[in-house]
Amino acid sequence: MIEVLNLSALVLRNCIRKLFQAFVLILFFGSVFILLGKQLYKGVLTQKCVVLPPANLSNAEYSSFVTNSSNWLESKSDYYLCGNSTGSRPCPANYTCLKG
Repeated sequence: MIEVLNLSALVLRNCIRKLFQAFVLILFFGSVFILLGKQLYKGVLTQKCVVLPPANLSNAEYSSFVTNSSNWLESKSDYYLCGNSTGSRPCPANYTCLKG
């Protein structure tokens, strides 16, 4: 009877150890993919075409100008999304692509 209990405890301990190792492995790869995804898609859908601001604005005025939605280029149903990297949509003349 005691041998059966010892064997059961040994099997249970080995199973818990392997389950813990699998959990740590899943947590590690999940964290890697989460960080990778965050870095890849960080700010991708927040860049908008903004009217070129006047050159003589202070920092506060520039920030207010850029965040004012009336200065953003609108497309058919939403604001025109753009990007500064190769293959993304450029802004038309007199507009620049900034984070909105």
